[in-house]
Amino acid sequence: MGHEFELKGKEILQDMERYDSVFIRATTDPLFTAYTVSRLAEEMGEKSN
Repeated sequence: MGHEFELKGKEILQDMERYDSVFIRATTDPLFTAYTVSRLAEEMGEKSN
């Protein structure tokens, strides 16, 4: 189907604009990177799951 995926950690914050969507498989506690990524994706208008 042409889909690709990459496993990322904190470094995703530096290149979020490269991605069409973000699938987060982690607890979105405000103290964790997953929360920051989900908020940034939302602010960028990306689809965050």
